[in-house]
Amino acid sequence: MTVNFDTPDPSLYPYAVVVDVETTGLPSADGTPTKSKLNADPECYPRIVQIAWLVLAENGKLVSKGASYVKQEHAIPSSATAIHGISTEYANAKGRDLKYVLGEFVKQIEYCDILVAFNVEFDQYTIEADCIRAGMPKPFKGMKKFCAMKKSEPVTGRRFIKLEKAVEKVGIRFKQPLPDHVKEHNAELDCVHAACIYLHLKNN
Repeated sequence: MTVNFDTPDPSLYPYAVVVDVETTGLPSADGTPTKSKLNADPECYPRIVQIAWLVLAENGKLVSKGASYVKQEHAIPSSATAIHGISTEYANAKGRDLKYVLGEFVKQIEYCDILVAFNVEFDQYTIEADCIRAGMPKPFKGMKKFCAMKKSEPVTGRRFIKLEKAVEKVGIRFKQPLPDHVKEHNAELDCVHAACIYLHLKNN
């Protein structure tokens, strides 16, 4: 499978958005985020530290894309930084305001029919919670959900599997070596991996 996520073609019609987020941790609440849950416990859903997305046409070609670190109102827990390597200082130096980042994301996905992520509920609920915090509507209403982790189970043989292991099991190979600064649990890399799994499963 050959993919090109470098050059967008905005003349194509959006069909699916593939998204990945790095966060401040894991949720302590169950189910979809609501204002009442966040009022009762403002940290019951993690906050976005980094987000990346690819908007794809139905034929799998790239329509648009985006990625950004997000400035933090609170310190990123050291346990989260140990996983993705993003410190509070780095996020605040390199990031943009949450509302601006979410606004750019929402504009690009307006006409998408499908939300794709490796663990779709985690990414969906994290983004929805930050939309509530930012005073914005939830952006995925009416979209079908595609969980690449669950959908790849017939290939991987496992319902729960790490993204990098799923990429190996599916048999995706990259011709170019990864840049030195890119590591596992980087939203841009993970988004590309999730998109490759989605397109592989969609076309096979």
